Amino acid sequence: MVPIILATLLILGIAFFFTTQGLFSAMIMSLLSVLAAVVALNFYEPIARELYKGHALYADAIVLAALFGLPLLAARLVVDRLIRGNVVFSQWTDRVGSALLGMLAGTVVVGVLMIVLQMLPGDASILGYRAFDDSLKPKQGLWPFQPDRFVLALGNKLSVGSLRGKRPYATLHRDLLLRLFCDRNRAGLGGRRDADPDALTIIGAYEAPNDSSAYGKGMHQAPANPLLSAEENSHSRVVVVRVAISRSAIDKKSGWWRLPATSFRLAYPDGRNFYPVAFLTFPWHFKDTSGMSDDQLAQWRLWAPQKNDAGALLFTKLGIVRPREKYRRLIVDWVYRLPAKAPVDDDQTVQSSARSPMYLAFRRSVEVPMPKINVQVTPRPPLEEPKPKKPKDRYTSHRRREARRQQGSD
Repeated sequence: MVPIILATLLILGIAFFFTTQGLFSAMIMSLLSVLAAVVALNFYEPIARELYKGHALYADAIVLAALFGLPLLAARLVVDRLIRGNVVFSQWTDRVGSALLGMLAGTVVVGVLMIVLQMLPGDASILGYRAFDDSLKPKQGLWPFQPDRFVLALGNKLSVGSLRGKRPYATLHRDLLLRLFCDRNRAGLGGRRDADPDALTIIGAYEAPNDSSAYGKGMHQAPANPLLSAEENSHSRVVVVRVAISRSAIDKKSGWWRLPATSFRLAYPDGRNFYPVAFLTFPWHFKDTSGMSDDQLAQWRLWAPQKNDAGALLFTKLGIVRPREKYRRLIVDWVYRLPAKAPVDDDQTVQSSARSPMYLAFRRSVEVPMPKINVQVTPRPPLEEPKPKKPKDRYTSHRRREARRQQGSD
């Protein structure tokens, strides 16, 4: 609630300030703020990636704020030095126009600040404000001005118009606010928010067959994807991605793996992102499954999100907790419900390449290219590798054998 009040007061305060500066000054500031916001949104990520190694939690926020604030300040100082005069309008034209353009400039400035605030490490709820609910559905936002969504919509519009580049902004950050919300979500598990570059490995990806077998029938009972429409869910495909998480991703305080499902983002080339709707688990984690039949192997368990009192699935509460003492690395089968067809797009290049996910992101700073998705007839049990046993001391074993021989001879 606090960010909503703060954003509203800042926008109104900036609008009131520019009513005292005049229409011409407000027009210059609104134009410069829009240009600075578009430039910052398009270039902050490549620069922030260079800082991920040591400052992954703050790199995006710092770079976006710097790319917006510094050019805006410099451009304003240059314009003020070059244009020392003023343009005089009639009284009401000047007041109304300066208020409207000042509100535009204020919305852009506050919108970028709110995006920076949501990039900082913290909880899914920021001072009582949540951009999305537990079902990943958007809430009312920063009502009434919605400055963060306004800035992103402005960036999307200009990136396919007068400021068009090689790839539109929407194909890079179609749902940036949802991404940031999922990055902050801890699913009530706590744990780390950053990860080393080698923390994630993709072992394989396979698609559940659309048949009546025990595996195919059970797998397609996976929950619907909240980011797809009802029609898209009815024609969707269920894909299982097997990942291995190294011990470097363990929470240092507790010594456990604490992994919210929303930390594993599957990214498409067209800018859409999808998150796990479930994960697979088996009643046997340490048994030899080589001699089991297909029917036995199909007796997996689909672990779906909890439901609230209204029956809505709580995708933000889905997660895995495992102790580090038992495993050398943790292997998890995440279940995704993905669109069966590529979305329609004006860019034919994007449309032809959007049929398969491009990479799997883990905790914002780790991105691993996705392998080819194969059709798996029977499921592979999730192998959570036990921690390797320490080798026996040969000298100690020899001493024990000698002691037993002496006892036997006596």
